[in-house]
Amino acid sequence: MRLDLSVPKKRPGREAFGAGGEGGPRLCSAREGAEAFLADRAAKALIVAEDASFSLLLKAVRAERSVTLLWEDDALPLFAMPDTVGCVLAAGRAPLLRAARFFARVRAIPCALFPTDAAQDGTCERRGCVRVGGHDVCVPLAEAQIFCDVPRMRESLAEAYARLLLSRVALFEAEAAGMRDAQPLPFFLGLLQALHVGGCPDVPGYEYEELLERYLDAPNLTLRHVALRLRASALMEGGDLTGAVAVLKQCRTFFVEHGLVWEAAKTIALLALSYLRRHDRRTALRFIIEAYP
Repeated sequence: MRLDLSVPKKRPGREAFGAGGEGGPRLCSAREGAEAFLADRAAKALIVAEDASFSLLLKAVRAERSVTLLWEDDALPLFAMPDTVGCVLAAGRAPLLRAARFFARVRAIPCALFPTDAAQDGTCERRGCVRVGGHDVCVPLAEAQIFCDVPRMRESLAEAYARLLLSRVALFEAEAAGMRDAQPLPFFLGLLQALHVGGCPDVPGYEYEELLERYLDAPNLTLRHVALRLRASALMEGGDLTGAVAVLKQCRTFFVEHGLVWEAAKTIALLALSYLRRHDRRTALRFIIEAYP
């Protein structure tokens, strides 16, 4: 199987992905990806790469507004970069990619990743282990735009595909043994709510009210706060705007602090709707701008 043939190639125009890379990895050359990422950005760009990976971003490295840093297995030197750095591009393997995303999270700047390993380790985790000043710490990581230069990954494609097959086999075995306790993802809970509110019958095994009650006490904090938001939506429809606002603000704080941009935007949009129903247009407008800057 050829990964580069099985996934349609997309040109990396700015319209192809969201600000946090929600559209997923883009298959293109590193040069095309770097040009698209830097196209509308005037601030200095920090380019950090492993010694063997600088060639991926050679054109960007030569730009006047670029600041370059050779990766030496520690994130601390990144934080010595000037405050004028407005974005970061990282090329290499998982430890470097996590460090760049941690730096981007702390500085609140955009991040672009150019992984050299087809397994994509270090590109998508919400939290990860990063070495800072010789100490390994578990930290929250920023979302990033991911550009995959497939010809540069050929040596690791076989291992990545093998890992994918093994994970599929493990899921199949767990399903066959009845050991898999499926937990709906946030968007699936939202879909069940839409069906429930629309008067459709519950999906067998996924009864909406039962799932909602279960996830209000779930150990998974993301699912718990998604369930809280859905409960707040029901409160709002029932006329309890004060109760809905209190719950939505709690959810907003959680999603923002954990970098869950899309979940935060949906929560803030509901907050805006709540204030509109309270005839507080000024506050509603403030939340609308926050949800969709």
